[in-house]
Amino acid sequence: MEREVIVPNETVFAQGVLAPKNRDTFFVSWDLVGDGKATQLNDSQNSVFVRDRLLDIANKLVALDHETFSITIGGTEPVLHPYLPDLLTTLFASKKKVCVRLRTQGLCSETEFNTILSVCSGKPFSIDFTVGSERTDYEHVSRLIANSADFPVSVHFCGDSEEW
Repeated sequence: MEREVIVPNETVFAQGVLAPKNRDTFFVSWDLVGDGKATQLNDSQNSVFVRDRLLDIANKLVALDHETFSITIGGTEPVLHPYLPDLLTTLFASKKKVCVRLRTQGLCSETEFNTILSVCSGKPFSIDFTVGSERTDYEHVSRLIANSADFPVSVHFCGDSEEW
């Protein structure tokens, strides 16, 4: 049985609502915005997290009674978030099976992107590039895709993709 849920706030964790005793894959959609704020999709107050709090939530998530976690990280542009490498390191440090899917428009530098890739080396990790907006630098995105040749990569076009 598969379910998709949103990363909850502390109250939900404290009440144990997301601690079922089954071993199904736990699907999570996590929005991470690029300025150091993590937004919980189900939290209308758009809680802001500092690094320690963000990593605490990641640890609580993988501590739930599940063997496998499928985590999709998206948001405004998660690859610009200053703590994304720390978040990925924390998630992959779990003794559980953690699969991460990163959604990006490819707006980060090659150095920032390579840092993310080095953290994910040898881990179950995939990247979805969404390109086609007026901000898309196709040559830059092509270089990022080439750098990520060791990972499953998909490219999604939105709008006009004739430049590709």
